[in-house]
Order: sequence, then C-alpha cells, then structure tokens
Amino acid sequence: MDKVGVRELKQNPRAVLERVEHGATLEITLQGRSVAVISPVTHRKKWTSAAEVAMALKLAQLGADQTGWLTEHEESRDAGPLVDPWTTL
Repeated sequence: MDKVGVRELKQNPRAVLERVEHGATLEITLQGRSVAVISPVTHRKKWTSAAEVAMALKLAQLGADQTGWLTEHEESRDAGPLVDPWTTL
C-alpha cells in the first residue's frame, strides 16, 4: 500500500483521488504517522439501464406515468434495433 502525506493530499487532491479511482488503496500519513486509509468504491455503477429504471418505477408504484416515458419505453423495447435519431436529420 502506498503512503501519501497529508501535505501532498492538500496540495494535489485530484491526483491522489484519481489514483484511488484507478484502484489504488492509499495510506494517509500526518507527520509520519498513519491516520487514514483511502480505498476505491468497488460497487459504484457507472450507469443504470432503462430496464432497471422501468422496474424501479413499477416497484415504487408512483401512480400513473404523467410523462408517458414508461409506456414509450415498454413499446419500444422490442420494436427493433436502436437508431440514432440525429442521423435522420
């Protein structure tokens, strides 16, 4: 485990956190003494699929979908391949 002094953490927090984001576990030291450990979050999702959102809306039982999004999603799920709408302009 790499050690990072509190001075380095204060002077360049973004670089330290980017190391953690890329998988490094860092020990933070204050005047040579270990005071903390920073480790990456391993369960973080980068995105949520439309199907998961639709299921969450159904489970939440929020009542009628005022936007029509859920109905549109359910109708388009099996409608065919995804098409980029900007290519048809």
